[in-house]
Amino acid sequence: MYIHREPTLTKDNFIHDPDISWKAKGLLCKILVLGEEWELNISELIRSSKDGRVIVSSSIKELELSGYLQRAPRKGDHGMFVGWKWSAADTPVFRSKKERKKLTQKR
Repeated sequence: MYIHREPTLTKDNFIHDPDISWKAKGLLCKILVLGEEWELNISELIRSSKDGRVIVSSSIKELELSGYLQRAPRKGDHGMFVGWKWSAADTPVFRSKKERKKLTQKR
């Protein structure tokens, strides 16, 4: 999994982001700590916490919509879908320009 980290003086800027819930912040923290050599596995994340599938799935969706997680289809040798290629970031780099503008206007 690709992990993008912004070079900043204060690490973990996502902790201070008021646009995502604490459950999403906790899950992002877990994903970032696991590192680039780890492949995101939703079943594994569910097993590693008392939260169920619904909480983990909704947190992942929240992180995707907020720009901290991104997934792209991964294809096998014959062009068939074989799973997802995930990317994670400690800042919302996967947020579209339109989404960033909307959030800026909201504040």
